[in-house]
Amino acid sequence: MKAPGQDLALLQLDVATAFLNGEVEEELYIREPRGYERGAPGLVCRLRKALYGLKQAARAWYRKLRGTLERAGFEACEADECLFKRRTPDGDIFFILVYVDDLLVTAQTVATAEAGQAVVTEALKSKTMGEPTDVLGPRIERDTNGRTLRLHQRQYVSSLLTRLGLKEANPVLLPMGAGVHLRKGGTLLDADTTKLYQELVGSLLYLSTSTRPEIAFAVGRLTRFVASPTEEHLAAGKAVLRHLKGTSTLGLCYAGDGGLAGFCDADFAADRDTRRSTSAVVYLFGGSAVCWSSKLQPSVAASTTEVGYIAAAVAAKQGMWLLRLRALVAEETGSIGLSCDSQSALASMQNPGTSARTRHIDVCHRLVRERVADGTLVLQYVRTGEQTADILTKPLGTVAFARGVQGLGMRTPSGIPRGGVLKRSTFVGGGKIFMSPPGETAAAPTDRADTAPGRDNL
Repeated sequence: MKAPGQDLALLQLDVATAFLNGEVEEELYIREPRGYERGAPGLVCRLRKALYGLKQAARAWYRKLRGTLERAGFEACEADECLFKRRTPDGDIFFILVYVDDLLVTAQTVATAEAGQAVVTEALKSKTMGEPTDVLGPRIERDTNGRTLRLHQRQYVSSLLTRLGLKEANPVLLPMGAGVHLRKGGTLLDADTTKLYQELVGSLLYLSTSTRPEIAFAVGRLTRFVASPTEEHLAAGKAVLRHLKGTSTLGLCYAGDGGLAGFCDADFAADRDTRRSTSAVVYLFGGSAVCWSSKLQPSVAASTTEVGYIAAAVAAKQGMWLLRLRALVAEETGSIGLSCDSQSALASMQNPGTSARTRHIDVCHRLVRERVADGTLVLQYVRTGEQTADILTKPLGTVAFARGVQGLGMRTPSGIPRGGVLKRSTFVGGGKIFMSPPGETAAAPTDRADTAPGRDNL
């Protein structure tokens, strides 16, 4: 399998009983297991190898694996200690990405990738799995002709709907209707239904941080009420599930074009209970989102300038990490573009002076000004209609939501019955979205999505 963009080969392997390979550095003793006594009564065994359940087991396994790879010429990435890189004498580069006992090996050719895979299999008992189709949950689909790679979780969405009894529910266009404002208070759920709500929110949170960034705002709003949910909150959670039912094939699609670009946005004082604002950050690479967040700001902001400043500071910290990662992986240096739709915030970040509106901003948020001054960040103004991060700050109408999904680089596979998924038409201004019945191919767009863009979809 070839990764998109540079057309890299990609292989997967799994290390058997990984933690048992770790070597314990501390002096630890254990009693002999009952039935396996070999020494005199009262003797104990000194532990040389790690065991599952031992506090040091994960670290011991990482030390073992890192030592094995470094002896083979790999170096660990400073930005991510689980990413290893090696350059061969012939100039070939390949990487090994580690998640506990699951490893991905990528290189410019299949032969080079297999050589990197052999470094692990020769030193540790491992199972080679060939070209990956599933990695830690998300499904991998590759278009060899278009040189694209798509990540989605269609099967997980289907199983979630079945488990929560919404397999036959009617799909809706939006995860949260425009103008919906959830608040504390109302008819509380009983203990069993509260547990169901918490399970629902946890499952949605996993999806929103994996392959479905378009529901991140709605899920973030639902997480604020897990302690004392009400019937209104449960209905809002079910609305997100109904949106997922109609868009189960939607996923992140990466292509060769498109460098690293960032967007930041904020919604001023949107939380009705605390009057705090929501910050949103998204970074695109290869034409699709690689990093995103939608989070309530830690303090109340006094102006739209301040909320934009705080959101940009969060984006700056994330961007600095991505720059370090890009320097190792792509061997590229330089600045990163960050787009914001608040002109007052942009002026404040680029101007070293202070004013009555900004002098109270906490010092930790001044980081963005330093990064702008040293050239790490290049600030750019973007219109609100073109702000990709807008979908992560507030509930949007159908047209704006479709534009946001498009901006995040989310696509559906071609040639699959739509079943109520989002579809972008050729209309100017972001396009329309519409629903088609399950099992039918998409037909001509209707005007239903535009007639009531602010309609509550619960």
